[in-house]
Amino acid sequence: MSPYLFACFIDSVVDKVKSSGVRCYVNMTYMSMLLYADDILLVAPPVTSLQRIVSICEAELESLDMRVNPKNPHVFASVPVLA
Repeated sequence: MSPYLFACFIDSVVDKVKSSGVRCYVNMTYMSMLLYADDILLVAPPVTSLQRIVSICEAELESLDMRVNPKNPHVFASVPVLA
């Protein structure tokens, strides 16, 4: 039951990120936010866009009485390789 309830709560976070206008496409597929169990992966091209969607997620999670674990976030940056 717990994963189902988490999915119900997290839907509003997904909706807020989608409505923010921040877009990241990978092979023509919208991929700004990926969810797996209780993990959230945020993807954005410039770091300013990433900070924007992190702030959106934090605000929406706060309204749901949920919080981001400050000891657990990981930020990975990669530069696309042009062939």
